[in-house]
Amino acid sequence: MNTSKKRIIYALLVAVLVAASATVGTSIAYLSKNTEQRANTFLLKGVAIDLIEDKWDALTDTDKLLYPAKSVDKDPCVKNNGTADIYVFIEVVIPRRAIKTVTAAETIEDHAQPIDLFTYQINSDWVQIGSDQLSADRSTVTRVYGYKKILSPGQTTQTLFDKIKFVNMLEGTIPMNTQLTIPVNAYAIQTEALSSAGTAYPYDENAGIATRLSQAYNIYKAQYELEH
Repeated sequence: MNTSKKRIIYALLVAVLVAASATVGTSIAYLSKNTEQRANTFLLKGVAIDLIEDKWDALTDTDKLLYPAKSVDKDPCVKNNGTADIYVFIEVVIPRRAIKTVTAAETIEDHAQPIDLFTYQINSDWVQIGSDQLSADRSTVTRVYGYKKILSPGQTTQTLFDKIKFVNMLEGTIPMNTQLTIPVNAYAIQTEALSSAGTAYPYDENAGIATRLSQAYNIYKAQYELEH
């Protein structure tokens, strides 16, 4: 089983006035005027992130071989490598199949509709944004999670989860040597100036964190679609 990492970064640039004040003096002599020039310097804040999975990256190919109900280390987190405070999101895509599973009572359950092949437990600093998004053929489900804390430059999030568990399927339901993929994608958007995104994409800086994350993610998606 392989996993792909995709780093998509949206940089919302904010101009910060550095030279705040400069005196302007005027000297009148006869009919001439001497004017002092004034220069303002601006710095652009940027967004840069790194998606990290240290325990997953340390696994060997043998570690990634699956059998029913096996748990595997997988620990996605995000580091802020930029210069701005950011909201962070992680998107996880889980494969699904219509399979037979074995229950705790050791009975066989036949699933006519696809079910998730992997489960995981998200950690406390994360919250799901929106609802599950099924692909047209129901072969995958996509979930997006937002980090509940503003991530400052140099900081790293808590891991989204620490392990994934393969479904307890009846052996032979999925052919041997089938390759299963769990794409994990990280996104970020700067926290400053979100309220200026426009009425089409509202952002209430006084709302609770779950609402602010949802609104920030909508702004990110809108900006990303415009650029692509």
